[in-house]
Amino acid sequence: MVADVVVVPPTPASFETSEYNTQYGLGKINASEIYSDGYNGSGVIVGVIDTGVDIDHPDLVSNIASGGYDYVSGDSDASPSSQGSSMSHGTHVAGIIAGMKNDVGMHGVAYSAKILPLRAGSSDGSFVSGDIESSIDRAISQNAKVINASFGGNSIATSLADKWKSAHTNDIVTVHAAGNSYDVNNPSVGANPLLGAQLPYHDGYEDLSATLIAVVATNSSNVITSYSNRCGIAKNWCVAAPGDGIYSTVAVDDNNYASNYGTMSGTSMADPHVAGAVAVLRSKWPSKSAAQVVTILYDTATDLGAAGIDVIYGRGLLNLDNALFAQ
Repeated sequence: MVADVVVVPPTPASFETSEYNTQYGLGKINASEIYSDGYNGSGVIVGVIDTGVDIDHPDLVSNIASGGYDYVSGDSDASPSSQGSSMSHGTHVAGIIAGMKNDVGMHGVAYSAKILPLRAGSSDGSFVSGDIESSIDRAISQNAKVINASFGGNSIATSLADKWKSAHTNDIVTVHAAGNSYDVNNPSVGANPLLGAQLPYHDGYEDLSATLIAVVATNSSNVITSYSNRCGIAKNWCVAAPGDGIYSTVAVDDNNYASNYGTMSGTSMADPHVAGAVAVLRSKWPSKSAAQVVTILYDTATDLGAAGIDVIYGRGLLNLDNALFAQ
């Protein structure tokens, strides 16, 4: 007689490796719970519109989707030919979303998702509206389910605003950094997110509140950072995520860092936590619409600050453990 084989399912603790713990944001959003249930972003493409991604980085190379584009240099290699610090911002963002789970360095929130690198930011960190628009079009054509936008400004061209509307109509969740301009001495400065993140507040773009997420940055104590813009008028479509002192991938030959990894802070780092979380949820529920997934994310966030939806933290702190049990 052959004894029955008992298969023991993985526990959340089995995913809390040194690689997991090195990026403290994963623990703050309770990512190990959903990993133990078998979901990690597999099959989901995330468009990263940024300053470029080091597509050869050893912790990203297997998670790069084909079809990316460098709109600044005008070529299909989404990794800029002149590598270095200008590319580390986008590489850092990409690592937070989908750094590989390979027992090296750190890993991303959606460690089995694919990054579609879309370069629209130049070496000085400035973004050209037309390049962002082209990037959104390409994300749509390449079947991205999420777009990460770790940039913003206090003005936006109508043509670009309309492109975000196009992403919405194509069932894409767009995730927007709130900005880093809050002034503790003058709280009216930064009381609201940058314009891209507050777009649903404006006439003609109200429907975007169903799929557009504004993101503010919290620290390792789950308190909003001194520099993060607040949710303000975007509170109904705003969430908080870890953004202070986040460890992730950087451009391999960037002389500003001693290794292939570095620490950065800002709502640019909080934003990809949410983009990665959306990718994980879309891998769990591939048949749910973008709006349905966003609703789950809002309804399962951990309340912070004033009870309920508030102008500081919006819906609250991202919580993948709670989201796991949503219907």
